[in-house]
Amino acid sequence: ADVLVDSRPTGSTQQRQAILEKVGGMVCKADELLEMKKTEARDHVEGARVIYIYHNTIDHVGESKEGQTFAAVRQAIGELSDLVRHLINNFNANHLLVTADHGFLFTESAPEETEKSPIKHAPEGAIKTKQRYVLGRQLGKQGAAWHGSTGITAGTKDGMEFWVPKGINRFHFMGSRQFIHGGAMLQEVAVPLITIKHRKGDKARSATQVKQVSVQVLGTNHMITTSMHRFQ
Repeated sequence: ADVLVDSRPTGSTQQRQAILEKVGGMVCKADELLEMKKTEARDHVEGARVIYIYHNTIDHVGESKEGQTFAAVRQAIGELSDLVRHLINNFNANHLLVTADHGFLFTESAPEETEKSPIKHAPEGAIKTKQRYVLGRQLGKQGAAWHGSTGITAGTKDGMEFWVPKGINRFHFMGSRQFIHGGAMLQEVAVPLITIKHRKGDKARSATQVKQVSVQVLGTNHMITTSMHRFQ
């Protein structure tokens, strides 16, 4: 069940490094890059056309200290902001893309029985089972889960099928964590893509200048005579 790029595995930073090296790219971890001195860091990434920087605060906290997930999100936003500023100021970076590998679902309280799938056991044909999905062959239909084929969703040709629990439910046979991902809900599937371009000179001043704006009331009656007045 490994994810492959150009028929090569992508599970670790070392494996991603091997793939990116072939196109003039490289991989580094965010915390390691921030700890390097300026000259050391510049030497480390010199010559790379694309630098893939791995940041893992939310997943690391969510998988081990679930109750702190919201705080981890706030921390991650701050760390990514600092990282972007560091790259622009110290590496002369001018085109950055900030994204994620997946979204997630989180509840502050432990899930109740109504949030657990009534399916008690994984099907016989299961190959990979998680709280939010089951992958396997000849799984068959199940009323408490969505059933589909990866041949339709991903263009595979090996007969692989999947089960996905309906709504925000999770499969009971895999435990009942508060931090989960891997399902088909929009919060899990949709990920952000933030494009950051460093502007210099007059373009930077015009793009970031703070200025006052005027307000004009539409319509013909501009006289306020009551305490309740509707503006357009």
